[in-house]
Amino acid sequence: MPLLNAQLDLIVGALRKPSPSIGVVQEALFEDPLFVVLRHEHPLSQRTSVSPMELAQLDWIAPRQGTPARAAFTGFFQDEGITPPEHVIECSSLIAIRSLLLESDRAALLPAQQVALEIKAGQLALMPRPLMGTSRAIGLTVRKDWQPTLVQERFLQILRVLR
Repeated sequence: MPLLNAQLDLIVGALRKPSPSIGVVQEALFEDPLFVVLRHEHPLSQRTSVSPMELAQLDWIAPRQGTPARAAFTGFFQDEGITPPEHVIECSSLIAIRSLLLESDRAALLPAQQVALEIKAGQLALMPRPLMGTSRAIGLTVRKDWQPTLVQERFLQILRVLR
């Protein structure tokens, strides 16, 4: 892990449960709910609600295995007593996800802010509410023994104020 090898000093992103190592400290900054995202013309895009069974029948662009978003994706269906979808394209590139959504009837599970421009432009649509139980903690991960420089400390202060 580059963080433990001091190739990186800090990571800002989804926090891991359990912690990836006893050598790191994680600090939550905010919760980031995940939404079902579809192309604007998708047959389900104008609906106010969709059942978990209907969601399970969709073809998905799923987060990579081992990520908090994939755990949330799988956990949602398991909590509903439904086998998670198997017709998935596993992808972590936001550019590729956007392209796949625009060119197909696939669905993706994403934070609303990541597709805000496409939603404003009328290209993509969000289901009206976050998918239940899929919120992820976003925060800082650092080495336990890391001592930030003055510039890094100021950056951390700014991030903490923006919570």
